[in-house]
Amino acid sequence: MTDDFDIDEFIAGYEPQVVPVKVCPKGSLVAEHAALDAALNAAAQEAGDVMRDPEVSRLKAEVAAIERRIEEESRTFYFRAVPRRRWQDLKRQHPPTEQQRREDRLDVNLETFVVPAIALASYKPKLELEQANRLAETLPDGEIQKLFAAVIEVQGEILVPKSVLAAAIDRVDPNARSSTTAALAAYLAAGSSADHDGASPGTSTTTPDD
Repeated sequence: MTDDFDIDEFIAGYEPQVVPVKVCPKGSLVAEHAALDAALNAAAQEAGDVMRDPEVSRLKAEVAAIERRIEEESRTFYFRAVPRRRWQDLKRQHPPTEQQRREDRLDVNLETFVVPAIALASYKPKLELEQANRLAETLPDGEIQKLFAAVIEVQGEILVPKSVLAAAIDRVDPNARSSTTAALAAYLAAGSSADHDGASPGTSTTTPDD
């Protein structure tokens, strides 16, 4: 290997990072999975022999079955890093409020930035802004957080030091948390090793073909 290479060829052949996010459109399945998983954990704690307990075995089978159904119903959104100039242009279109700048040290207004960012970084399917808005109106906050977290991850973005974000979230009354707080939490999650694919196991992270 040599340190000398064709920079034009390198630029032409550069492939932006792609991050997949699985979303299940059947909320009833997700709720059923959560209930079964909680029941399984409770049964496992009460069982003397987890490997031989019939109730644990039954619940394990039911959880596996519901996870297969979730996998079948889920759809994968792919997000791809966009050029720095386009990303910076979008940020300039959504400046933070004085309160956000002063208290949370944000450089964007997350109340207005999240949905356009999802649209901009969407890859497959490619979302128009109107579609991203409808998606945000349809999906629960947790799913939008997953999508936005993937956008932040794929951009390698640092909107604000995470220690500051954690402190900002802690200051908010849990009964009065806004979509801004949800977006802050999503940004924190983007920096962790959290699974973008939610309840569905065995997710592939293969980059889709162009």
